[in-house]
Amino acid sequence: MTIVDLQQVKDQREGPDADCLLRDHLGRPMGLFGFEYVVDGRKWSFHLEAYSHDDAEKHIETIRQGVTFLGQLSRTGSY
Repeated sequence: MTIVDLQQVKDQREGPDADCLLRDHLGRPMGLFGFEYVVDGRKWSFHLEAYSHDDAEKHIETIRQGVTFLGQLSRTGSY
């Protein structure tokens, strides 16, 4: 008899694809999850780093509840 850890199966299914992994500062696997929205008839998109599909959805729900505008960002180095 084989015992299957359903939480582990769910985590593997909903976690980042193995060939698209990032690592956080503790070495935990993360993925990039994309989102799309429409403003004035134009589509825009952005991405979030998250530990799983559920974690990405949690971030989006938090954004829906209220986000703070910080201003324009600048970038240094190459992209």
